[in-house]
Order: sequence, then structure tokens, then C-alpha cells
Amino acid sequence: MPPQPQMTGRSFLDVLLSTKSDLVDPSRNFIVSMKERHDIGREGDVGYPIRTLRTNDFLYIHNFKPERPPAVSRKQATARSTTHPRRAL
Repeated sequence: MPPQPQMTGRSFLDVLLSTKSDLVDPSRNFIVSMKERHDIGREGDVGYPIRTLRTNDFLYIHNFKPERPPAVSRKQATARSTTHPRRAL
């Protein structure tokens, strides 16, 4: 099936199958990634929505819900911070 015109992405199979290391395709000079609802274990199993942009020189991370502790409930975070002071959240 040919790609539809509204599909603007490019396959990166050539990069995955390459035997080269480091920068395989110079036209691919950044990475965009996200994390959304992949954290089970937080009260209500709510997500930890993060977007990232990575270049060779920079890493930008935007956390849309910084008030949420990463993958633990407030109760667990409080228990951990009292038993492990250096891990206070």
C-alpha cells in the first residue's frame, strides 16, 4: 500500500538496519519523543506527560504535569522521603 499524501514521515528502517554507528543519516539531526500514560502505579494510574527534543548539542524536556511525582503515589513519596532523606520529592 503506498503512503497517503498526508503522511509526511519517512521510514527509518535504513537507520535501524545500518551497520554504521553514530550519525547514520546526516539529514536526521534531531529526535522528538514523548511519554504519556506509561506509568502504572501512580494513584489513579494517571500519566506523566513529557515531550522531549534532542539534538547533538541540546536536550529540551517539557513536563506538562510537574506536580505529579514520577511513578509513585504521594503516600509512597512521603514514606520514601521520611526513610530516605536524600530522596525527598
